[in-house]
Amino acid sequence: MSRSQFRSAAFVLALGLLSVPADAQTGGATSTVIPAKVERIDPQFPPSIQRIGRSVGPLRTVKLEITVLPDGKAGDVTVATSSGFDPYDKAAVDAARNATYTPAMNQGTPVESRLAYDVSFGLLCNRAAGNVTCDYGRFPTSCSATVCKTLVR
Repeated sequence: MSRSQFRSAAFVLALGLLSVPADAQTGGATSTVIPAKVERIDPQFPPSIQRIGRSVGPLRTVKLEITVLPDGKAGDVTVATSSGFDPYDKAAVDAARNATYTPAMNQGTPVESRLAYDVSFGLLCNRAAGNVTCDYGRFPTSCSATVCKTLVR
């Protein structure tokens, strides 16, 4: 084998080792982590929204940080970013505490993990029910929020 062929072979071998995970190079198992996810969450629309109505606006989102325990239940639930409307924040936290989760898995074993999750609350104007003069087009007629409520006024 010529010197240039030897260098090429050594270079290809080195590149091959760089692409193999470190655990595999040392003979250990590779770490496979599957993140946690929400199976079912049921936020309840706060009843106080009927009194407050339009002043809240058509869409608000609560960003949550949830600790998912190995048994698929919620541990600590905190508001990372508030919606600016306390009843929405409380409803989102309550829903997250009562939700069911698929826990994170590390090499086939359930483990505790953190999960970021957004819960959005939407208000639909009664234009959706046929009143075309409602709110002069400020509120939508269809909703993509986690939970929606029709604002009938």
